Amino acid sequence: MAIEDAETLGNLFSRINHTDQISRIFAAYEEIRQPRCIRTHDMECRRRAVYTVHGPAQKARDVLIRQATAKSLSEWDDEDEKVLKEGWGEELDILCHDASEKVDDWWTKWGALLERESASGIPFSRKLEVSISKLAD
Repeated sequence: MAIEDAETLGNLFSRINHTDQISRIFAAYEEIRQPRCIRTHDMECRRRAVYTVHGPAQKARDVLIRQATAKSLSEWDDEDEKVLKEGWGEELDILCHDASEKVDDWWTKWGALLERESASGIPFSRKLEVSISKLAD
C-alpha cells in the first residue's frame, strides 16, 4: 500500500504545472486511494478473522483450504474463469491493482479542468447543482 501511495502521489505531482494545484492534487490522491484502502483493509480484516479461528471452525477451515489447494497446476489451467473469480476474485482484484492506471483514469476525467482552473483562476468544482421543482397536480 505504501508503494502504491508513493506511485500515486508521484504520478499526480508529475502532472502539475503550478503550486496552486497542490491542494487539488491532494484531494485527487484521496479520491483515488481511499476506496482502495478501505476495500483492502476490509478484506484483510476478513482474512484475519478466517485465519485466527480455533477449535471446530479451524478444522473446517483447514479442510476447505486443503481442498482448494489440492489441484495441480495443470488442473488450474483448465479451470473455468467464473469459478476462479468466485473463489479468488477479490484477491485477484487486490493483487492486479495498477496505481498508475488509476491516476491516468482520474486525470483523463478531471485533469483538463484542473489545468483550466489554474490558467483561468476560476476554481474547479466537480459538483453539479440541479434544481428540481415539484410539478403542480
